Amino acid sequence: RASPPRAMHADCERASLLVAGNGDDDVGVRVSTSPGDGYVGRTRAQRAVAVVVAILGTSAVVSTKSHWSAFPGLGLRNAVHRVDDTTPELEVKTIHVETTRPTAWLGAQPSGDEGEGEVVIDGIDSDVPTSTSAMRTAAIETGFAIPVSDAELQKHHWLVTYPPGIDLFLENIFVSGADSLPDVVPGVPFDGNDSEYETDGWAHKPFSNTLIENDRTIGNEWETSFDLGQSSNPNRETSSDLGQSSSSSTDGRKKNSFVACVDHSSDWDVAFPEGWFQGFVDQTMTAGYCLSDIIYDATGDWETSGCKNADVVLFNEGALIWKGAHRVVGPDNSERYELPQKTHPDQVFVYFAHEAPAGFGGELLDRRLMDQFDYLASANEKGSSAWWNFAFSARHLTQDFAAFSRPFEERSPALAWLAIDCGGHPREGMLLEISTHYPVWSLGACRNNKRASDDMPGRDTVSDQQRRRMQLALSQHLFYFSAENSDCPGYTTEKLWMALSRGSIPVYYGNAEVKKSLPCSECVLDVRDFESAQALATRMKEIASSKEEYQRLTNWRFQEPKTWPAEFRKAVAVASADVTRVTCGLLRGKGDAVGESGTREKAKPALAQVSKNGGWAPDSDGSNLGSDNTREASYHVGKDAPAWVKQARDAFEQGNGNSPELVTKLKLAHCGGDEEDVNDDSFSGALGLISSSTQSRGGVFGKRVSEFANPQHEFTDPESHYDKLCQDEGKMACFALRG
Repeated sequence: RASPPRAMHADCERASLLVAGNGDDDVGVRVSTSPGDGYVGRTRAQRAVAVVVAILGTSAVVSTKSHWSAFPGLGLRNAVHRVDDTTPELEVKTIHVETTRPTAWLGAQPSGDEGEGEVVIDGIDSDVPTSTSAMRTAAIETGFAIPVSDAELQKHHWLVTYPPGIDLFLENIFVSGADSLPDVVPGVPFDGNDSEYETDGWAHKPFSNTLIENDRTIGNEWETSFDLGQSSNPNRETSSDLGQSSSSSTDGRKKNSFVACVDHSSDWDVAFPEGWFQGFVDQTMTAGYCLSDIIYDATGDWETSGCKNADVVLFNEGALIWKGAHRVVGPDNSERYELPQKTHPDQVFVYFAHEAPAGFGGELLDRRLMDQFDYLASANEKGSSAWWNFAFSARHLTQDFAAFSRPFEERSPALAWLAIDCGGHPREGMLLEISTHYPVWSLGACRNNKRASDDMPGRDTVSDQQRRRMQLALSQHLFYFSAENSDCPGYTTEKLWMALSRGSIPVYYGNAEVKKSLPCSECVLDVRDFESAQALATRMKEIASSKEEYQRLTNWRFQEPKTWPAEFRKAVAVASADVTRVTCGLLRGKGDAVGESGTREKAKPALAQVSKNGGWAPDSDGSNLGSDNTREASYHVGKDAPAWVKQARDAFEQGNGNSPELVTKLKLAHCGGDEEDVNDDSFSGALGLISSSTQSRGGVFGKRVSEFANPQHEFTDPESHYDKLCQDEGKMACFALRG
């Protein structure tokens, strides 16, 4: 409970209350604001102050020395609840919150691992933060910033002056309720008491309510005949919604209260994709919004876990392709995937896939599998029901501000690369050619020529502290080679995003449409924009020799976030989204209009990813999304359809999978290859050789991508590119580039 506030006038357009925690405690928040309060020298005519309250047992995270203000309304995990307030006089109010939800991306977080050091900042005795120090205190307390430890200061002495200035994005989160980010799940209220959860018209209806009602009618116990197994909600019979409001549904459950199950939860691959799934690492994600319960099915035994009776089941690609979940081997050693039979016609299956169809995610090309799912979430926004990207979340972007703030003088003018997936990828050949003109430091297992920092964790980087060590270590390099294993639509991974958020200039190969989602058009060097490796090296030397040019390319991070490009802000918002709310968006359906059937249109169904828009039809533009025949329309094969599409149709109708040769053609088709490419026998089916027509025929340094495969030489000695060398690898002055 904050200290007694003053009743003040308020003219506030937006505000948010971000709630997180593990307990069931009631939290009272007293509210007071005044118009035009000064903040770090700036006056805002319309004030909006965010409160972050973290409930950790009986303790509150927010310091009583920094008093925050809020308006009624909940945002859970990454929630930002925006309120239009037209009342000229705002009375002091008390908000009672009853919640069992955990911390998350824009929500509060513990300040970090024990033993990592701490920063002591004087408290501010005012109702709102009035200085950078006050905001940083709150950011550390809620997990948006990590305190600088003594060990970090010894390794990175420039952190003594951190932060160098105001992080305008952090300010936007705390002061304006993150209104720089769009709401990517409109129609799903942040407030669990909202009447929307009692309305008719949702695209899907929870059949579990009926099962529970039947159990109660015949006098059985819920756990006996309708076992929800390892539920995330310890009070699941009474605590089925955010606000404990009265309901017309059974046992206090709202009309639109769904039970969700996480299939093979212990096998989910959650290392680098941000936002949605980090809660699965320690199974801390709990119910909220329209989800009254979440079951963690660790072993795949649906009978024991209760997953069979869940309204919605969430599947992950990592469990299927890496751990073999639901994989069936036939008598002829052919493999296919068979999901459990649905318990009820209204049961919903959602597939979360993060690999590219032309890379490790070849199963996405198989209609036999995709037809078993209702919805697909993937990096390809155009072909998916929900967009699941690899962009940095809001919380990681603010945490990485320390690494981003590394001075230009403290960065070595080298092109760093850290990779473990070797084996003749074209990206290795591209980098080898670059190395003849510019120093390349390979820090990983692939063609290693430089020892990596001891601070570098492996691919299992999941904690904030692990990420912090990696970002600080890699930030010493001015450039980073961010090359994907394929250039499929939408497939832009953490390689690019983590480089951007730490202030390294990415040298990129991958998604040809990547520029539309970037914070600036020039802050990434796409290899396809240069006629030769030498031309690329010339541009890199220009940046390395000019502090002003480097600052121009990284200036986006110091700008007002509302001025960032709309598509970039959307990408950050998607990465920051809460999986529970995204799932509720799929269950609710599209838009607000209710059709003649009395329900909203369903979201785009799960489709085999042959066309970039999903399905087989290359001209499918998504204009018929939501109609009952969307799936069949997307698989329409006309008489003029390419031969490989007809082959895929024939294989499916015969109940067969795609042959290896056909898979190669479908991968090429997905990545934009034309008929000449797909029928070119010189293309290999090996991972990494799949490329679109534009890139394959002269798009990278005047060569086809396949020409870069299986390079036979090692990188040119990076020291041969320097006229001057010294021992401190984190100093720009220690490396005088030749030419």
